Amino acid sequence: MTVTADMPATVEFDEVEYEAALERLRAFRRQLDQADQRADAGSLDRAADLAMIFSDPERRWVKEMDETHPVKRTHFRGRPVDPEGRSRFASYVNEKIGLYPRYSYFLLNADEIARNYLYSVQTIRPDSAGSLRPLYKLLKEERGHEAPDIWQRAVRLAGEDVPTAAQVKQALRDHDKTTGRTPADRTAAYYKRTVKEELDKAVRAAKWVHQYGSEEEKKRLLLTIHDVFTSTPESKE
Repeated sequence: MTVTADMPATVEFDEVEYEAALERLRAFRRQLDQADQRADAGSLDRAADLAMIFSDPERRWVKEMDETHPVKRTHFRGRPVDPEGRSRFASYVNEKIGLYPRYSYFLLNADEIARNYLYSVQTIRPDSAGSLRPLYKLLKEERGHEAPDIWQRAVRLAGEDVPTAAQVKQALRDHDKTTGRTPADRTAAYYKRTVKEELDKAVRAAKWVHQYGSEEEKKRLLLTIHDVFTSTPESKE
């Protein structure tokens, strides 16, 4: 029996047909994997193109966005919009060439990992952005300097060949285990990272109030900050 989309989901079938359906799904999964591999081909080169445009000294993309989408004096998710930040750049790329914002972030992260931590020290270089995806967390955790050791471990797993994303992910797990990175370390890193992010938000918000707020609002902000830092801090638990 060949299953088709218009058949009811509760149709009865025997063991042979059941296994045949599973095999068709496995073949479909292989088809998806092959499509992903084709889509990822040359992605690091395109990541370099994207990073080049983002860091353009002439800021051409910023000027284009200023002409078509001027930054409003409003907050985005609780913070002022950075006119030269990744979020606005991702919107520009989406409008200009149709790349979804999450893919722009994906490529920019790949270029940052490869260019800053791998290209200058590794003999076997990555050949796709997808293989570097497991290392993106190192950027957020400010552990980018560990990328070369993890990559070399992945190369060994791959038999001195270019490793896959799965091998890089395994290498990262092995690296964390070997270096003794514990759950407590991850928790401490989370708090450190979150404090930095919240500090950046607070500074942006303070600048916003200083620029656009009334004298009364500025005073209220200063008094609030004073009250917060003279009160008993809440427990992390």
